[in-house]
Amino acid sequence: MFAGLRNRPGRHSRASLDHRPAHRPLLSGDEIAALQARLGALPPEPPALHSVAHRLLGEQPSPFRGQGFDYEESRPYQAGDEPRFMNWRATARRGQFVMKVFREERRPAVFLVIDRRQSMRFGTRVRLKAAQALRVAVLLAEAAARRQYPLGGLVLDGRPQWLPERPAPAAGRALVAAANGPCPPGGDPAEPPLGDILRQLAVSLTPGTRLCLISDLFDLDPACTPLLQELAARHALAACQIVDPGERALPPAGPLRVAGAGGGIRRLDSDDPGLRSGYREAAAAFLEGRRQAFRDLGLPCPCIPGDAEAIERALFEEVSE
Repeated sequence: MFAGLRNRPGRHSRASLDHRPAHRPLLSGDEIAALQARLGALPPEPPALHSVAHRLLGEQPSPFRGQGFDYEESRPYQAGDEPRFMNWRATARRGQFVMKVFREERRPAVFLVIDRRQSMRFGTRVRLKAAQALRVAVLLAEAAARRQYPLGGLVLDGRPQWLPERPAPAAGRALVAAANGPCPPGGDPAEPPLGDILRQLAVSLTPGTRLCLISDLFDLDPACTPLLQELAARHALAACQIVDPGERALPPAGPLRVAGAGGGIRRLDSDDPGLRSGYREAAAAFLEGRRQAFRDLGLPCPCIPGDAEAIERALFEEVSE
């Protein structure tokens, strides 16, 4: 896909785009509060597919044995065992004291990766992709707070900001504030690639974390597949792909100066039917290829249009399952 499009002045109106000054936050306080208030009843919790190794007690199975509710096995009595966990039937059968061992239940943490890198600082309808990613994060953080899950996150920028897991809702406020800073055009040339971030997540997160990548997945390449597999084996992994309408179809803007990903400028006529058709096909293949990496692993990856207002259904019918 093209790295950047520069239209000839006056040919392509962007009146529908929120021209918020670059030094202003992506969302106002009122917009954030309205999103949180708009979130309705949450769907039931999906069945746990991973054991949870976090510290807080909850309802998800964990690898720890202790005073939980799920019976695990029986074992011979050891000094200091509590009589209330005695397996009296097994004791009567064997003629020796036998104890019940339970599997402890823990509460999973939610970890959100919010992409604000250069490719996310783009928008042709209503808002930037980075702003839509923040709207997704606001809703997911609010859901974590209502379920009393610990919350942590990573704001992916020129200098990534790691926020450790903390109890919600304070963690949600800190994460949203970190991701809501000004987002001027362009970006830091030293921005970390997504592959490096996935490697860090694989060694940093506690097993059983509910991890969601909120990004356009622009630089998700085949080399990332083993990293996704590693994360999916230990965590509940999902992604939200943010896509701007201008990425799906070339806007009818007349002559364009196009900056290629490898450098250099080309002049193209965006009104050319052949060019527009070829762009749609190439864009569809590129965007679907990013989602296919998750589909091949059976992982949720809904596509969230950058101009969509109602995004709750896509999030909580696919990401949360």
